[in-house]
Amino acid sequence: MNRTGFWAGTASLALAAVCLALGLVPLFQAFLAKPLLLKIPGQTALDLKLPGTYIGTASFVGLSPQEKKNAVNFDYWLSDESEKDFLKVNRFPARNYYSDKEESQVPLFEIIIEKKGKYVFTADYAIGAEGPAVPVVLHRYDAEHIRAELIAGSVMFLLLGGLGSFLIWKSKKR
Repeated sequence: MNRTGFWAGTASLALAAVCLALGLVPLFQAFLAKPLLLKIPGQTALDLKLPGTYIGTASFVGLSPQEKKNAVNFDYWLSDESEKDFLKVNRFPARNYYSDKEESQVPLFEIIIEKKGKYVFTADYAIGAEGPAVPVVLHRYDAEHIRAELIAGSVMFLLLGGLGSFLIWKSKKR
């Protein structure tokens, strides 16, 4: 038995397992991340533990057509904890039609967080508009990032695992 080939194969298999684990970490983080509940209008302190894209959705069930129209035109601000640096909040375009069908969730805005940390989210009705408080659920949405890391980890696992298995097989054959 060739000892060098055996240890090189074992190291390759161990590295393959590490690559797979690193590919699965973002998947588990996303699975464990719970959506946050916001009440708008108002101000909420957010402790975002993962960087990435967050989407705010609201339920307009029970609102009148005018209240729905006012609610999709909220003004949004996102700042760091000290409220000195402001980040961009992308609003989803308001629909120019109304349906009799009640939708369970309507996307309102998207924020992209570069690094984890504490933030302050503020929302208010546009000037001159009024309405009730609307519950908003803030979901983390980063499927492309998760998919890319999972694919890279899986490919490296297959390549290094195959190489390690081959080296161990060759060392035992000698």
